[in-house]
Amino acid sequence: MLPNSEQISAFIETQFSDKLQKLNSQRKKSLFSSYTGCLSILLIMAVTIGVNFLTFSSPYRNQIMIGSGVGVFVLLLIFSYLSRKNSVEDYEYVFKNEVITPLLHFINKDFIYKPESYVSHNEFLKSGFFVNQAYEYDGNDQLIGKHNEVLFQFCDLDVTKTPTVRTKNQSDYTVFYGNFFMAKFNKPFTAETYILPNYSIKESLLGDDFDTSNFLVDTWELGEKVLLEDAEFSKQFKVFGKDQIEARYILTPNIMERIKNIQKKSNGKLFISFRNDMIFIANNNGFDYFEPDFYKSINSKDAILNYYNEIMELLGIIDELKLNIKIWKTN
Repeated sequence: MLPNSEQISAFIETQFSDKLQKLNSQRKKSLFSSYTGCLSILLIMAVTIGVNFLTFSSPYRNQIMIGSGVGVFVLLLIFSYLSRKNSVEDYEYVFKNEVITPLLHFINKDFIYKPESYVSHNEFLKSGFFVNQAYEYDGNDQLIGKHNEVLFQFCDLDVTKTPTVRTKNQSDYTVFYGNFFMAKFNKPFTAETYILPNYSIKESLLGDDFDTSNFLVDTWELGEKVLLEDAEFSKQFKVFGKDQIEARYILTPNIMERIKNIQKKSNGKLFISFRNDMIFIANNNGFDYFEPDFYKSINSKDAILNYYNEIMELLGIIDELKLNIKIWKTN
């Protein structure tokens, strides 16, 4: 049974009060060191330009002043980037190990949390939506566990593809960037059902931040288009399946309503598939769970409650879809 609001509030107050103060103090010291270093370099830059201005005569003075200024400015940028990068990474590492990990274990002692891990190439492709190509994978915050007797796995995932021929200033293609969720049912399906997002006319014409169409399998491989009676659902999603009857059996009015509720809470596009004894939900929303803001204080109970609510949101997928209820066909 999950802890109630009173229990989680008491846990935060008793377990995290000293940790949060210490973390916040370290964060402020890192920020102060970074700002002090930048100001020091700016002072050196000003002194260097001033000395050059007084020392060198025309026609070399202007060139030397510009060269010195550019050199110091480049050093400033490098120092600022490295200083911030190291400080943020150290802060995130401590935060996830000393705050997120015990918070997850308080919710469920059997949860397995791996801050630097994510699903494999094969697990990503098992969703059935994406063509099999040589993708580059990055991600974090892998959470594995059981909730209401349902085995699940979640992570933040960033999948990219290197262009075969890269033009000038061209970056890697974004295949998927968001949250990847998968859960296991007690009973398998006899056929596969796929739910894809519908794009509005505006998104189709102007493009969309979450468009992954270039890396999706052809819809004919997903089966026949399934026509449903829910007009609002059909406006948001298109459904394909290998078995029309089972697709409608799975997508009951209640299930469609719950999927619409999940979509409302998301800022991205949902890709949902029912394959064998698994459900996959790829939320292409560009959101990264459990990441602390280095520039904001976390020295409050409300800050930690926000992370607790993120965890409840993840587990809510199982509750929302009632994945523990055995309503599914067997082979």
